[in-house]
Amino acid sequence: MGACACNNNKKIKIEITGKFLIGMFRYDAAIMFYLRKIRQRTEINHPNIENSYKKLGTCMYRIGKYKEAIEILMKCLEFCSTKTKDDLYMCDIYKILANCYDTVLNYASAAEFFIKTQKILVKYHKKRDKIILDLYSSISKCYTSQGKFDLSIKYTEKARKHLESEPYFPPDLADIYINLGTLHRFLRKYEDSYRLYKKAASILLKSFPPLCQFLENVYLYIGMSCEWLGNIDEAEQFYQMFIKSREATTEKGDMTLINSYELMIDFYKRHSDVKTPTENYVKKCRDVVIDYVNSKKSVTQIEGNVLS
Repeated sequence: MGACACNNNKKIKIEITGKFLIGMFRYDAAIMFYLRKIRQRTEINHPNIENSYKKLGTCMYRIGKYKEAIEILMKCLEFCSTKTKDDLYMCDIYKILANCYDTVLNYASAAEFFIKTQKILVKYHKKRDKIILDLYSSISKCYTSQGKFDLSIKYTEKARKHLESEPYFPPDLADIYINLGTLHRFLRKYEDSYRLYKKAASILLKSFPPLCQFLENVYLYIGMSCEWLGNIDEAEQFYQMFIKSREATTEKGDMTLINSYELMIDFYKRHSDVKTPTENYVKKCRDVVIDYVNSKKSVTQIEGNVLS
């Protein structure tokens, strides 16, 4: 009885020590701790050795050693394959593996483990829980990175249906439609792309004024879609809305405005046979530079007065 109690106390001490090191962010020490523990458990063929591999892999992940984390956690899965483990226990492993594979640019494996994670978590979370939406987004990005745009669209559509099932924050839903529009653009389905970008704009216009930061990029994307479809007049209209939104939401002298004006200059160059610039965008570029220089002079004068 005494020996048994002693063993139990020793076991509790080991578990607390490992958790303590992780809790104190002493991951290097925690790694050494779990390496020793794995060696000890291997020698006695301990039935729960996978727990030590899981914790060691987690430590490796947290210090950015992603390849090592993958190797260790895959070993953990080997031990788990012969046992019945709780869904959420497995989910923790899948999620870390997905993030590791994503970081090392192995998008196929990342998608595989994000999907495994999603299939478990959807059982435990409400329909519109953000964690589920984020997983759909992660899966979609993995497929996009592989050039598998049809699969990316599939999971982005899942995110859209998820979000529309309950009240939503308009920019979140608009972002999904923008992503769908971009994916269809990658597939050269420009009419679908145009329709989806317009849908994003209509969602945002119900909650925000026409000239606002939320809408400026949507105007740009719609303009691009119109141009691809050959609707030059409509493209010009939305490019101009993009410019007006940028001017309304950007301070004078902000040099990023030059990029916006150059977009219009290039647009009119491309269509010089049918379009004439409605404004002098070259002059607007010069004005931005002048405003920028004047703002710097003002700051210098203020600093000089403060120092004097």
